[in-house]
Amino acid sequence: MVFIPDILKPGEETKINYTVSAHAERDEEMLLQEVLRISKEEHEAHKKANSKEINEDLEKAIANSKEEEVRLKTEQRKEEDLLNQALLLSKQDVVDKRVHNAQSKSTSDQSVKKLVSGTSDLSLKEVDLSHLLPNRNQAPVPGAVQRPAPNHRLLRRRHHLSDSRSSSSVSGAEAAANWLSSAKSESVASSQVSARAAALASSSPAELQKRELYLKQQRDKLLALKKREREKNLSTFTEEEAKSRPKSARAARQATSGLDGSSGGMAAKSKEEQEKTLAMRKALAERLKQEVINKS
Repeated sequence: MVFIPDILKPGEETKINYTVSAHAERDEEMLLQEVLRISKEEHEAHKKANSKEINEDLEKAIANSKEEEVRLKTEQRKEEDLLNQALLLSKQDVVDKRVHNAQSKSTSDQSVKKLVSGTSDLSLKEVDLSHLLPNRNQAPVPGAVQRPAPNHRLLRRRHHLSDSRSSSSVSGAEAAANWLSSAKSESVASSQVSARAAALASSSPAELQKRELYLKQQRDKLLALKKREREKNLSTFTEEEAKSRPKSARAARQATSGLDGSSGGMAAKSKEEQEKTLAMRKALAERLKQEVINKS
């Protein structure tokens, strides 16, 4: 019996083909698995790298946010310190202003008191010394030493000097009182102005705009009223001028002649009044002269 190899037997070709295709499929599967494995490893490595970068970015962001938080806190602390210092300075300024106002008021009151006391002392010192002088109507005492008669002119001068000093003392007291009242009024006015300024500063921008609009309207109304009054006065003046103007040369001559006569009459009246006043002055001078002679 002849031995025939399997490869030469009929129907074995398909088997051979089958085995070759099976090996090829196996190789392809192995390649695919290797590719899948490599791609998986690459994907995992890429994923790890990405996650590492993301983590690093997150850590950097967290560190930056912490630094920014610290910086913001320090700036906030500095701003709070500056605000507290500004408040303290403003309070100190207010206290200093109040102390200065109180000191100025006290010094002004003291100066006024000194001025008033000085004028009162001066008025008390300027007492009439006429009682110390001898009376000319008093009868001379026998045996007493006769003093020389006082100089009446000197006495009159002393009396006039004492009167002028007393009047100056009264005027000084009045001046001090007037000065004190004016200082008080100025302080009241300054306080009112400061209160108005504070009210304006505390008001809102809308209120300021309303106030500005109201003031502009009032200004426009006042200007319009003044313009109407000026036009009215101008029209009345032109009408009166037209009425008073002479319509002919004859009327103008009559008006000028009347003015000349009236001016002459006024000059005569003024001359008479001057003569009357001169006569009255002469009479008063004579009377004063007689009184002085009789007293002396």
